[in-house]
Amino acid sequence: AEIARLATVVVGSRSCVKQDLPPLIAAGYIAIDPLDISSTEIRRKLAAHQDCSSFMPPKVYQYTKDHGLFLN
Repeated sequence: AEIARLATVVVGSRSCVKQDLPPLIAAGYIAIDPLDISSTEIRRKLAAHQDCSSFMPPKVYQYTKDHGLFLN
């Protein structure tokens, strides 16, 4: 509940199907174009130091590299 108090929460939906969520959680929905790769595969590639820049926004990709995320 504190996150909902501090920020506007938006739910991204690949299928454009709105799920029933508590009113304090979902402030809005946005459509997301599906990628032909799973998050598990992206994490595996990051752990193997493979380029994943085409699967995420540039700032997110740079953050994962700068902070060594998903390397373990």
